[in-house]
Amino acid sequence: MEKAGLTEREEAVFLKMKRNESATIVSVAMDLHCSESTINADIKEIKRKIKEI
Repeated sequence: MEKAGLTEREEAVFLKMKRNESATIVSVAMDLHCSESTINADIKEIKRKIKEI
């Protein structure tokens, strides 16, 4: 993940989704005290960064 250059929040989102495959965007947003749209944007950014590797 360090190689992908993820921010702390992106890394937290990635780890929460990876650890719990049934996690929803809403549950992750609640855990991280962010909005659903923020989590959606983070997920898109994570996918983009991982594709670059």
